[in-house]
Amino acid sequence: MKGRYEFRIKGIRVTIPRILALILSICFVVFSYNLVVQGPQSPYTIKPAKFVVNTSEPIVVVNNTLCRPSIVKTLIGYAIAYAKDTDGKGDIFIKYSQDTINWSAPMQITNDTSIETDPSLVKTDFEFVMAYYSDMDGLGNIFISHSSSGQNWELLSCASNVSIDSNWAVSKPRLLFDKEGKFWLFYLQQNITGSKPGNYSIIAKQSSNGIDWKEPIPVTDESSEGDIRDVSAICTSNGDILCTFAHSDSGKLFISKYVPSENRFETVQASIDYTTSEQKFKMPAIIQSQNGSYLIFDMCGIYNSHNLINWMQISSRPFFEPEGLALNGRILVSENLLTQSNKTVYLESVEIDYIPPEKIPTGKNWTLAFAFATLGMLVVLAIAREVVTE
Repeated sequence: MKGRYEFRIKGIRVTIPRILALILSICFVVFSYNLVVQGPQSPYTIKPAKFVVNTSEPIVVVNNTLCRPSIVKTLIGYAIAYAKDTDGKGDIFIKYSQDTINWSAPMQITNDTSIETDPSLVKTDFEFVMAYYSDMDGLGNIFISHSSSGQNWELLSCASNVSIDSNWAVSKPRLLFDKEGKFWLFYLQQNITGSKPGNYSIIAKQSSNGIDWKEPIPVTDESSEGDIRDVSAICTSNGDILCTFAHSDSGKLFISKYVPSENRFETVQASIDYTTSEQKFKMPAIIQSQNGSYLIFDMCGIYNSHNLINWMQISSRPFFEPEGLALNGRILVSENLLTQSNKTVYLESVEIDYIPPEKIPTGKNWTLAFAFATLGMLVVLAIAREVVTE
């Protein structure tokens, strides 16, 4: 057995070639050295993902407003529509800006003896189109007007068709222009008579030209009707039509999605803990960010979701009657904030950074390092002692 080494483990005799013993000895020494000098990495801890929300200083756009403003992106800047009290009635105004900081003088859009409020503005490829509430017909309806320049406006249609025999009232229109070139109109409908007087439901309508409107599609059902103060709607990056609303008494948040194949809306309640007053929604606004995730701005803060069901609060900063635009790397949010005795439209930029989960080592385990080093040395000594010379 000349040229071979042997050692015994619990009476078992093992022989190995000298070259293999030499290689094993070197490996054990190197491995032990690395363990002693560097120390092994113990298991990682996971630093959870988080959102960092930064808001700019609010810019005052206008004072003494009546309702939530509506802001859109134009070819050269931005336009914001709002309603003000003028001589005991409401009128609609528009301001323009190229940088969201310096705004033009207000341009009055309506000027008559009726009440006009709740404007909702969209910009198509060719013109501005606006939905708003007016009692110009003595009843109170949702009207649609348009303008190619944003200065001279023309009435297009009455979209809600409330008649003297109707047992409901309408308010809070929200207008969309989808990726197929169709208009979507959402508005609240309050039951005046019937089994649930005072309850609010949400109605949606479609139009290809803003003049001829299809039959109404109910967004809410008996389980989601209730004390609804407003509705927010968007067309997503993949063409889905979404709207969101809340029950102001319970604070529960609902998300509705249009199902084209069935010509109906599917409404689900968002998965949020509503047991605390800090998480009760009032007048939420939904926005899709540039990365595809969804954001809800409301009085209870900012919430984020990737599936429209599970929502996570990422900021407790409140927003009152908000409306927003998703821009490159930021969200432009307008809100109608009550300050002292009147409401003021503020505009601010919100930047939301996502910091992904991170693995963090907890440190070196020196006890384990010395244990491995000792084991390596014992094996080397055992092999070296059992030299076979025959």
